[in-house]
Amino acid sequence: MADTALCFHCGHFKRVFSDKCSSCGFEPSEDLDVAKSRVLGAPWNFTIGVVGDAVETGRSRSELLAISEQIRGGKAYDFPVEELEGVLAAYRQAQATTPGQLMFALLKWLAPPILVALFIGGALWFKS
Repeated sequence: MADTALCFHCGHFKRVFSDKCSSCGFEPSEDLDVAKSRVLGAPWNFTIGVVGDAVETGRSRSELLAISEQIRGGKAYDFPVEELEGVLAAYRQAQATTPGQLMFALLKWLAPPILVALFIGGALWFKS
């Protein structure tokens, strides 16, 4: 698996945005640090809130290379405030989601296709 994220502390690449940096040892644990790390990872889309507002984040490989050079040169990356707030909101929403809420969401989306399959299977079984 290729390195797909940057450490925003030292600018070195790491496998995944949430990994501990093998160069400086920084590991994102605070919500804001996780959000910053997600921004400096591979492109990703989130939805947040009841209406499903879209949050797009992440950077292309060429953008990450340029940002890495910038950070390694001693200049901190200037995170876009709106993007960082969206990622932070999505992360906090995910952290607050209970197993029961996940199960309900899963059943809500799987129930209709399962019922259709059962109906078709039952119709075919009775027909034969």
